[in-house]
Amino acid sequence: MLFFVFGCSDIYAQHKVAETYMDKVGDYSTVYMGRVEAIYNSRVYENLPYYKPVDPFSKEYQTGTGFSMKDQRKLESYKNQDVKNSDFVSGEMMYKNRFYSSQQLKLDLYKECLIILAPGNHYGVILDSRDVQSATLYGKTFVWYDTLPNDLKPGFYMQLHQGKDVTLLCKISLSMQKNLTTSRFSSKERFYLLHEGNYYSVKNKNSFTKIFPKYKNQINQFSKERKLDFNSDTEKSLALLAQYCESLF
Repeated sequence: MLFFVFGCSDIYAQHKVAETYMDKVGDYSTVYMGRVEAIYNSRVYENLPYYKPVDPFSKEYQTGTGFSMKDQRKLESYKNQDVKNSDFVSGEMMYKNRFYSSQQLKLDLYKECLIILAPGNHYGVILDSRDVQSATLYGKTFVWYDTLPNDLKPGFYMQLHQGKDVTLLCKISLSMQKNLTTSRFSSKERFYLLHEGNYYSVKNKNSFTKIFPKYKNQINQFSKERKLDFNSDTEKSLALLAQYCESLF
């Protein structure tokens, strides 16, 4: 009889834990059914592959891939984020055709996966990228593209402009360089313009004039008046030009 009482007590305790967990996750239970994220070891990796905004302490590109661990900790402290979960940021996502707001998210650009912080802030859960229609972090929207023409690889593409006739995307691709004892991520960005079902690689105003030869004079004039700099301010300049081309139709 004593064993029975202890057994019932153990079952009751497990039930209360499960009940508490379900109270926390509520309707979000299906979101947290993915694999638990494996944390990058700071002793092995010199930097991290998570998407980051512009670093206020350097002129590096907006992903964390150009920053040392020291720079990243400084940036995260600057943002007053929890040190334990400093790579997560409040964002929103469209997952399995359902919208989720105010979620703690981070985007791994190397593994091409979105990670959500589970209840209790103890671990991250990797979402199936094929079920993520879009995710917005730091004010930037990333869209998952599964099948693309022109040998473009599936993955998350940053949406810089979306209009009826013109869409501008940025693909940030990461590669890993292994040293004797450590590894480091480096990034490369490419921009693509979607128009009438075709994807065009773009990098400056000349790319646009080739796609829209009819509006060559207007494109050149706009670029001159706005002083677009496609070398040092590529993302912003291409986005402004894409918006302008949209207005021409």
